[in-house]
Amino acid sequence: MAIPLRTPDEIERVAHAGDVLWRVLDQAVALVRPGLTGADLDRFVTATLIRHLADPVLRRVRNERGDVFPGACCVNINDLVAHAPPSDRPLAPGDLVSLDLSIAVDGWHADACRAVVVGRAEPGRPGPDRPDLADPRSEATDLAAAAHRVLRAGLAACRPGRMWSEVAGEMRGAADDAGVALVPGLGGHGIGRALHEPPLAWIAPPGPDFRLTPGMILTLEPVVTLGRGTTRTETDGWSIRTTDGRWGACEERTIAITPGPARVLTGPGLGPEPT
Repeated sequence: MAIPLRTPDEIERVAHAGDVLWRVLDQAVALVRPGLTGADLDRFVTATLIRHLADPVLRRVRNERGDVFPGACCVNINDLVAHAPPSDRPLAPGDLVSLDLSIAVDGWHADACRAVVVGRAEPGRPGPDRPDLADPRSEATDLAAAAHRVLRAGLAACRPGRMWSEVAGEMRGAADDAGVALVPGLGGHGIGRALHEPPLAWIAPPGPDFRLTPGMILTLEPVVTLGRGTTRTETDGWSIRTTDGRWGACEERTIAITPGPARVLTGPGLGPEPT
């Protein structure tokens, strides 16, 4: 199937959906704290999207056995690295959450994910008598930063005329430099009138190659882990978990290929690395 090339007006429509998505995602990330649940985040996201007249398209996505996704966003916690439905599990200090949101506005889709480390339970001085006040584990912070760096490398490589394999190679190199593994089978996809359109953009292992051309709209969504990178799908038919129990993180943006640097359509760009 041919890769769609979008007109400037169509790119602006996706950018509008991306602006709405980012405002909602930014507010949801700001809510993340100990004691909050994925279900709480999902209720907030759903209500906010309704106010923005945006469509929570994940609620119509079906898995291989025909089940409809039970939420407006994926709440991936620790070793659940992708596609995890929101649950009633309370977040704990130090948890690593990758919050993934897909929406449509007037039939045009956008997709993004942000990794965030859950902060301390309450203000105070950490100590042996108050372990709940300890700083979030440095491993989670390092992993979130690594996901950010890998995505940044991919974005910098997205220039017209380049092959996708070159972009994927830059991200694999950035992952190696950061000491993390890329989760196979996840990496990106075309997006526009549908949530998933050609091309399928695999990073690890390399998938079908294609040349970046102005007018393409696609997502970059590398998932990194400190483990081997192998995963399994849970019995819910959705959640993807690492087989070795090591945690993972994802940073995702929707981008448009332009005659110059790629344009980020979800948010103002990458900004600083997580701290």
